[in-house]
Amino acid sequence: MPKVHEIYTYPIKSLEGMPVQSSQITPGGSLLYDREFAFFDGQQKFIKGKNTPELLKVRVSYEMRRYAATFRIEGGDTEAAFNLLTDTENLQSYFGNYFKKAVHFSRNTHGGFPDDVAASGPTLVSLASLHTVAGWFPGLTVEEVIRRFRMNIIIDGAPAFWEDKLFGLPGEVQPFSIGDVQFHGTNPCARCPVPTRNSRTGEILTGFQKRFAEMRQATLPSWSEPSRFDHYYRFTLNTVMPPAQEGKTIYVGDEVIIG
Repeated sequence: MPKVHEIYTYPIKSLEGMPVQSSQITPGGSLLYDREFAFFDGQQKFIKGKNTPELLKVRVSYEMRRYAATFRIEGGDTEAAFNLLTDTENLQSYFGNYFKKAVHFSRNTHGGFPDDVAASGPTLVSLASLHTVAGWFPGLTVEEVIRRFRMNIIIDGAPAFWEDKLFGLPGEVQPFSIGDVQFHGTNPCARCPVPTRNSRTGEILTGFQKRFAEMRQATLPSWSEPSRFDHYYRFTLNTVMPPAQEGKTIYVGDEVIIG
């Protein structure tokens, strides 16, 4: 029986995440704390790894019960600690100096700042998929694949790309449950350029996207719906939450049941 192996939340959009043993569903259908905060520039556009590779050099540790975060720039040993709720101005100044541009730090408690607003639920992947993808690139570890693709829920006890069972034809959703939480699987997630970069240095791995797409196509399992792949640089499952899931909790060890 497939079960939850790990759960990750990413309190600040585009920064590294933190593993948790359980997570509650928010009113907007995300995991608690996930992408709850984000950086914006002076034009109110997201500052994220896609347009600001310097973000990938930011190390952060969280204590979210106190909304405390400690930051360090990769290669340095100086740390800066802030309360994410009360130190907004100091936080904006710190990252404004680092990015060398105006920075606004914002919060959305309803459902965070998801990457895909049409499918804003947690993303999901099987552990076997992570091992398979790591094997496509010499020297790439499973931990680095997690850091690059930043999924929320990792499932053990299932084959590679088992998550492709959880979407169907365009316009359809595939119901499944994790513990007592109901999900609707929607589509394989289209990836941006961020996974092509080293998660700690920002260095681009030349040919990553092309190699990934070629191998994804070559290893597409029989249960995948091919019409959902306009290109093969797609990985992990996008979801939406049906009504009445707010406040429910998923746990590491919960069983995953299709239907």
